[in-house]
Amino acid sequence: MSRRTHMCRGNFRSSWAAEGSYDFVAEALFGDLGVDGFFLEYDDSRSGGSEPLSFVPTDKYVVLGLVTTKRGALEARETS
Repeated sequence: MSRRTHMCRGNFRSSWAAEGSYDFVAEALFGDLGVDGFFLEYDDSRSGGSEPLSFVPTDKYVVLGLVTTKRGALEARETS
């Protein structure tokens, strides 16, 4: 059995719960939390950049949530 956690910023009825990048919590979160992997939201600008992922140990898994469920509209082709 493996243990993984979902780092959610809120999606209950598309409500906001938190914002900010993983920068300030990355080292402690990825290094100290007793799980085998992380499901991380990276679906908009409030997630920040990919730099915090450098703190993920090689023995832990990361799944990036790159597609949002918060909005039903598709992005314009020019933004992809």
